Amino acid sequence: MKYRAQKKKGIIDFDRIMALLGFENYADLKDAHYKWVESAMPADNRAKENKWTQSIAVGSKTYVEKMKEALGFRAKGRKILFADDIFELREVLTPYGKAYNPEFGNTVLWD
Repeated sequence: MKYRAQKKKGIIDFDRIMALLGFENYADLKDAHYKWVESAMPADNRAKENKWTQSIAVGSKTYVEKMKEALGFRAKGRKILFADDIFELREVLTPYGKAYNPEFGNTVLWD
């Protein structure tokens, strides 16, 4: 039996996920997923991981390169970064030079 859920502009292939993770049915996968999320998000830990919240794509080098290619001109200015054994496609943020330097003369500090 095929299980497909459409979310935004993508399709999740639950049959493939179940095969890769060794689940025989969707209910077991759903229960395991719920437990994984609950264990990964303890009530006292509100910290977020920037790789998941600030990146366009996260995964293997091949996957991230394919996503960058698929985005075409929309990926302009985005870089593929490697950290913690994972690749990310994200916009590299750089400060505006001296704008953060109070000695530059265009900054008024509040008391």
